[in-house]
Amino acid sequence: MTNYIDYRSLNDFYTIDEACNLLDVKKQDLKAKCEQLGIRPIRNAAGAGCFTKHDIRKIHNTLYFEDHERWDPWA
Repeated sequence: MTNYIDYRSLNDFYTIDEACNLLDVKKQDLKAKCEQLGIRPIRNAAGAGCFTKHDIRKIHNTLYFEDHERWDPWA
């Protein structure tokens, strides 16, 4: 299940590795989800791929509700 994230405490930018750790997903799964949502990492000043706070929220929200759609309270 996707963990709760307090959106108010998010940093402005997250590298791809930081995003994987925050969202608890593998890099390939994150890439697939980004392709599905039309999100592309941007390049930061150090040349690393990064996601904005808005991108992280969008990805997390999608993952969170996908997990809860599969949840069956009667199981």
